[in-house]
Amino acid sequence: IDEYLEDFFIEMILDIQRIPEYSKHLLNLSLTNTGDIKEYFQQHFPLASSSYNELKDKFIDFTYNQFDTIEILENDSVFLFRKKDSVTLSPKNKESYLSYQKLPEKLDLLAKYILLPMIDKLTLESLIYRK
Repeated sequence: IDEYLEDFFIEMILDIQRIPEYSKHLLNLSLTNTGDIKEYFQQHFPLASSSYNELKDKFIDFTYNQFDTIEILENDSVFLFRKKDSVTLSPKNKESYLSYQKLPEKLDLLAKYILLPMIDKLTLESLIYRK
């Protein structure tokens, strides 16, 4: 996984930028090309760091058709955090691993529930520590 996780992250971010619903998560970040995304990845997910290991673990869980997530819901400037443990990607899929069936939809879930929340978390931490 270590050999291709960075490349996979770069390709996912490039694809995410084309989706308005997801690109808003990247507005404060200058991730316009492969080089910028690679630099962001290496800065925020250095090999063997806690953030890298978290991303790697979540990716592995995802390939086994499971993931944990924390949803951040906003209502009138009040934020609610809702944790969901062991969400199954596809209840109809009896397989214990990620298959290629409906792969685009599953990659959409990967972006929505794993990559973007991690980026949001890093962005929020950066804003908090900056002030």
